[in-house]
Amino acid sequence: MRLCLDFYDARDYTGPDPESNGIEAVRFGFAFQSDLWSMSCADPNKDLNEEGFAKVRCMWLKNRLTLRCYNYVTRLSTGKNVMKFAVEASTSFLRELIKKYHLDPNFIDPADGKTILDWCIDHVEYAKKLEPVNEDDVKDYQMIIEFLKSYGAKTAKELQQK
Repeated sequence: MRLCLDFYDARDYTGPDPESNGIEAVRFGFAFQSDLWSMSCADPNKDLNEEGFAKVRCMWLKNRLTLRCYNYVTRLSTGKNVMKFAVEASTSFLRELIKKYHLDPNFIDPADGKTILDWCIDHVEYAKKLEPVNEDDVKDYQMIIEFLKSYGAKTAKELQQK
């Protein structure tokens, strides 16, 4: 999926900004943002940011179980939900997906039976078992876990209890 490749593509999309009376403005700093809008039938030349964000959320709710990144052999997230791939690419991508676009992280990925929160908790445990332990990786994932919890993320067990 192109979205997966585009997490690494820092490329400004400049176009008319409907919120600035048609003045040229940078709308996206990474290609994945443009991909999300395109996949959602949102038009950055016509839709206001909130309209585009709403379309992205709608697309996400309909397709989140099938949005996967395959064939990245050096990634633990290969074959799993794109949100998990976003964490491994850069924590700023996950933060944007949840904080800016308000994408719901509370679903169980059929690829591994885990939520994004479960996956991050497991990653901390995995990182602690490596020799030598990568303390920075552990700290980064612990910060992601706290971020996810602050936005209401749940484990699969918590979701199944509802």
